[in-house]
Amino acid sequence: MRILSLVPRCLSLDDRKAIRSYRHELLSQFCKLNDAPVPAYGRDELGKPICINIPNLSFNHSQCPTDYALAYSLDLPNVGVDIEHTSRVLNFEPLARRFYHPDEMARWLNSGDITEWFRIWTIKEAVLKACGLGMRMTLSELNAQFINDHQGVVSHERIGAYRFECVQVDGAMITVAYPSEYGTQDWQWA
Repeated sequence: MRILSLVPRCLSLDDRKAIRSYRHELLSQFCKLNDAPVPAYGRDELGKPICINIPNLSFNHSQCPTDYALAYSLDLPNVGVDIEHTSRVLNFEPLARRFYHPDEMARWLNSGDITEWFRIWTIKEAVLKACGLGMRMTLSELNAQFINDHQGVVSHERIGAYRFECVQVDGAMITVAYPSEYGTQDWQWA
């Protein structure tokens, strides 16, 4: 699996095309290194971007105002990634009260650290992106169960169990999620 960070977010239509082109370039290089064809893209029944000619290539990307992350794998189905910069100013407590499970709310409040707020938020988004539902589920129903400060599992009857791994890079919180039966994964950072 590979995750990229520190690529500026693109906002205009032209810039979004540039990001898609950049994503395609990176995925094409990865496929070439793994003797796979140049990827062709489509969407699954829920609208999640997929590679239509390499069924085992799973990828997902995320962007925030300052950063871009791309996670991809030939070994893991259903990869999800989310990135948020921890300098972002939000109405943290009302958002947490609305979207966090009570256990997550307590974890954040007990930490006294805004970084923990972003860790929990990116976990929720990465898991929902990995399972393909996006924001079609009540976020407060998901409860991140931590194994340590940066790893754990989110389980729910509707989606099953997803493992997550979080890392902070240059002020950006990045979380990758994937089906839990695949255990801990080694990442390459670029």
